[in-house]
Amino acid sequence: MVNLSWEANDDDSDDLTFDVYLFAPGQSPDHLIAEGLIENNFYVENLRYETNYNWQVVVKDGIADPVYGEIWSFTTES
Repeated sequence: MVNLSWEANDDDSDDLTFDVYLFAPGQSPDHLIAEGLIENNFYVENLRYETNYNWQVVVKDGIADPVYGEIWSFTTES
């Protein structure tokens, strides 16, 4: 199990929601694994061993356009 966590803020103090994308080599980068989260973390299970994963968070405040965060990566253990 991997805990993905991030930080986000809104200058207007609007409530934020988060969509999380996770993709391994050969997978489309639009592989949504969580949508509408209100917490700034998400636990991912059932990952492949010895695999490099990329992940990205999209932040929404219900007013402005969504903000796409950086693409991060990690590698699972053997």
